[in-house]
Amino acid sequence: MVVGNRAVTTDGLGRHTAWDLIPFEPVEVWADSASIADPTLVPVHSAMRVRVPPASFGQVNVPVIRSREIMGAVVLVDGDREIPLPYAQLELIDTETGTARPLRAFSDGEFYEAGIRPGLYELRLAREYAERTGVVPEAGWIPVPIQVGDGMDVLGPMVLRVVRGGTS
Repeated sequence: MVVGNRAVTTDGLGRHTAWDLIPFEPVEVWADSASIADPTLVPVHSAMRVRVPPASFGQVNVPVIRSREIMGAVVLVDGDREIPLPYAQLELIDTETGTARPLRAFSDGEFYEAGIRPGLYELRLAREYAERTGVVPEAGWIPVPIQVGDGMDVLGPMVLRVVRGGTS
């Protein structure tokens, strides 16, 4: 857990204390996801701002939610062949916030990403990568609905097919 710019240690129930906060001044509170024992849990909010009254003791709940993993591959369509595209640069766009999460394919053209919060995303080829390499997605983007509780831990495999030249 981080309060302001200071890491605080939580007990087994996630409780912690933070001292020497400036009264009435907003302080940012967030959970360091790397410190959460279960790697499938991620904070619901990236950070929260709270104001602390003077000489007080209170509670701030930092909710976590189960996340998902995605996997797939990027392939270059060349006639009847599909050639794995190593190191392709992708973006996972949150359709609600517009926030882009960069992804990169491995040397075999496959990609994997963990810790994705529930929501609706679009998997796209990164624009700069497309311009630099001259490849474009065959069908634009792939919708990626992340739901928790559907019994699946990993969503995929997805295949993003790209072609040389043309328009996206």
